[in-house]
Amino acid sequence: MDAKPKGTEFGESVVSSQTEIETQQANPATWYNATLTSANGKRFLVELSNGTHVLCSNNDVSISPGQHIGCLPAGTPCWVRVAGHQDGVWLASEIVIDGEPPAKTETVTIRHWRETYGNGTRPCGCNLFCVLLKPYSNLNVQAGDTCSVDIIRSNRDGRGYVGFITKILKTPQSGNGESNE
Repeated sequence: MDAKPKGTEFGESVVSSQTEIETQQANPATWYNATLTSANGKRFLVELSNGTHVLCSNNDVSISPGQHIGCLPAGTPCWVRVAGHQDGVWLASEIVIDGEPPAKTETVTIRHWRETYGNGTRPCGCNLFCVLLKPYSNLNVQAGDTCSVDIIRSNRDGRGYVGFITKILKTPQSGNGESNE
């Protein structure tokens, strides 16, 4: 994996030799090639090409396919900036997991809602920022609703993804969805 992370702030080159890591003098501005090895809720491990493991949290992820993080399979390529070494463990300061979303349409259960936007959780457990735009503005979305969303790359910064609500599939009150027509 010789490509570098995409995005306006990624001007530094990606390195494939981890000599700084081996001497325990990681440069926090350097991107290292890595592979996702395991995920456990809000924390996961990546492995550098020299076998060194780096502990990451969901908060360290700046880009991921469709905003999926915890459900990505082992072996997924990524890039990581290493913040330092603490108690025998390398810690990430930032991680980029590039790729296309696994699906263009997904289901979310709305956790928080405020008029035209909110946050939803997908069946895999990953969160997604959701919005309600025309022509679907007649939908009465509320917390607890299960909705169908189209996954679109954000126009704001081009890094993240947004779920555009297209249909309410199920409401907690009635169990039935609303028509989007």
